[in-house]
Amino acid sequence: MDEETYLRLYRTVHHVQELDEFRWLISEVEKLKPSVILEIGVHHGGSLKFWETILSPGDLLVGVDYEPQLDWNVAASDRRIVIVTGNSTAEETVRGVRAALGGRLVDFAFLDGSHAYETVRIDFENYAPMVRNGGIIAIHDIWTEAKQAGRFFEELEAKYPNDTAKMCRVQGTGLWWKRG
Repeated sequence: MDEETYLRLYRTVHHVQELDEFRWLISEVEKLKPSVILEIGVHHGGSLKFWETILSPGDLLVGVDYEPQLDWNVAASDRRIVIVTGNSTAEETVRGVRAALGGRLVDFAFLDGSHAYETVRIDFENYAPMVRNGGIIAIHDIWTEAKQAGRFFEELEAKYPNDTAKMCRVQGTGLWWKRG
């Protein structure tokens, strides 16, 4: 995504990501050349709009939120966008994501729902198997809310020291590369 497009979107859509941190994350995702992206915690859909922009027409974008309040019309997109409404940790929601994926594997998953330790852990356990080998899972807000998401990310770093990276700014994003 060129800088002009990035800044235009950054200024016009509702999101909570910090400018440089999110630009870094987008550049990492673009390296994957994704065709399937999953976001947990879409809320107003600001970051979802960025993912839509990265994807090509016909690619799949799946969003999960307990109460999505999207600020843009996903039905007008030429990407296939599916919003699964429900608690990300509930088995019914996980089944809904699997159904939306239709057997496809995820290239990039963005975990940005609840930042409670247990929720991040369960989201990771539920959705990591849906990510392809070589894909990325990003855990957002590892430096906020008493570092609960960060505590889980630190455990990933200890378990997979060569498969994690951090970009720490205001909120912090941790990346985990799924290896075969």
